[in-house]
Amino acid sequence: MADNMLSSHLKKENSKAYHTFVIDDFLFRVKNVFPHGDKDYTSQEFYAPGAAEFRLNRCLSPKLFPDVHLVSEESRLPCHKHMLAASSDVFMAMFLDGKHQESQTNEVRIDDVDPKTLEKLLEYLYHDNIEDLDGLAYELICAADKYNMANLKAFATNSALKNLSIENVLSFLCLGELVNSDFLTQRAMEFASDHIEEVIRSDEWQSLSRNIVDQLFAEAIKYGRM
Repeated sequence: MADNMLSSHLKKENSKAYHTFVIDDFLFRVKNVFPHGDKDYTSQEFYAPGAAEFRLNRCLSPKLFPDVHLVSEESRLPCHKHMLAASSDVFMAMFLDGKHQESQTNEVRIDDVDPKTLEKLLEYLYHDNIEDLDGLAYELICAADKYNMANLKAFATNSALKNLSIENVLSFLCLGELVNSDFLTQRAMEFASDHIEEVIRSDEWQSLSRNIVDQLFAEAIKYGRM
């Protein structure tokens, strides 16, 4: 019964994609493939919790007996240290070291991540899914990279790739290099080279590094786009 619930839970986020499930001990390994024009892009794998952990997470709420708050701007978001630590070795080190201010005050001030993005981050930590990213894939990739949250980073990256456009592809191409994501960089590079004439006329073209421009032209020439 729990396994069926988990399977249904996973299918919701990828209703427009087809995917494969691999049962690995107590984890489900999920590989998504989604269509984009005349190509099928294969997403990164990410891990969803097994039945026992799934039931546990359903019982948890960040507002139920919180022992720490994430503080951004004027917002204080309640959550649990063990949930943060289980998902991020950065938070793990922060809470294990009693000398850190955060472990003493039970507050983590995060000035470079806006409250809305933090809410989505917590939604993923507690539910292994985000119902609506609300256009925050870019911000979530940055936050996940900062706190070394590999699963969230893969989730947000997959969402970004499913929604690439002429207007945003160069931003995600640059982001891929910034967060050392070869997967994001390559997929964005392929999309940009497929639409090279439109991309060249975009506002962000002038801000690209020479290295990215050279790679884009090489990719476009390789596949006969120019």
